[in-house]
Amino acid sequence: MAVSSEMDTSAGKRIRMTDIRAIEKKSGPAAAERAVIEFLRGDPKSTQAFVALSRLLLKQQKFDDATRAAEKARALAPLEVDPVVAHAFVHMRQKNYDQASRIFAEAISLDPNSTRAHLGAAGVKYAEEDYAGALEIAERTLRIDPASERAEELKARAHMKLGNKDEAINTLQWLVAQNPGNDRALKSYIRLMRAEGRGEEAYQFIEQDTMANPDDRKRALRLAKVALRTGKPDIAVEQTRRLAASSASRPDDKIRHIATLIEAERFAEAEAAISGLGEARVYGPVSMKLRGDLALKSGDPAKAVELYRTTCKRARVDPLTSAAEAAAETPEDKAKLWRSHTRKVLGTLIQERRQDRS
Repeated sequence: MAVSSEMDTSAGKRIRMTDIRAIEKKSGPAAAERAVIEFLRGDPKSTQAFVALSRLLLKQQKFDDATRAAEKARALAPLEVDPVVAHAFVHMRQKNYDQASRIFAEAISLDPNSTRAHLGAAGVKYAEEDYAGALEIAERTLRIDPASERAEELKARAHMKLGNKDEAINTLQWLVAQNPGNDRALKSYIRLMRAEGRGEEAYQFIEQDTMANPDDRKRALRLAKVALRTGKPDIAVEQTRRLAASSASRPDDKIRHIATLIEAERFAEAEAAISGLGEARVYGPVSMKLRGDLALKSGDPAKAVELYRTTCKRARVDPLTSAAEAAAETPEDKAKLWRSHTRKVLGTLIQERRQDRS
């Protein structure tokens, strides 16, 4: 159900339901929850808003509130499938599988072509360790929506649990070829192939898929990631170098190439590439953060911490708290905590600047 309602927030901006996902991605589910509640003050009968609220509350494990939001959505639109599915997912997350199964069945009776209802029903079967049942519903879902990657993933997982390894491999291989950005399928595929002693075969499949699609940046990035993990750093560097040197390159490509050089322990090249970024506003804090990564990888965690600290100061973002620092048992652990924190706050800052420009 499309909702076009808008309302004024306290900041004087107008919130639409289409903004909620962006708010969640930027500031987390609690902030998105507040935005939905504010939206509902202007449109208290929005079914879509109550469904979204239930999902956000569920993410925060506020199960009673999530249940009430889903029930309110159902009361507002008793013949719509989305509120029923939302209600079923609340029970599923609480491991009330009998209730969840019954409510998913209600959703399917309302809309026999609802992919989400079928996926939920399959998920309940999987959680109950009825892998044959999960597989049957996943295959039924694919008859409704042959492009459903979620259904294919569930099918692969069920095949693995049932010991059908060849079927699982074939399904995961299809997913890997279909969507180079599907990290879940990639990890499952590589893990299964390694367990079967076929790790090199998995790498070759990914490499061949990339070579067959030379202009696909997602495939190039995926190959670089897999090459690093499988001890082929030169191939990883070549993939990111090619993207950074392309006429269609993005600022992120240069940064990613430097990160790959660091992971490949090509420190002199990484230092030269960082210097080449310059100190422009767009790159200044990022350059400092990359120097911190370089120091950490080359075995100087104390220097890395100072560089990460300087990065936060230069970017005018909060540093790692003293309490978080105290959790580190070794200098390297401390540097890794700083690296994770700096990556997160810089990522948020860059995203905000992009949104401001747009």
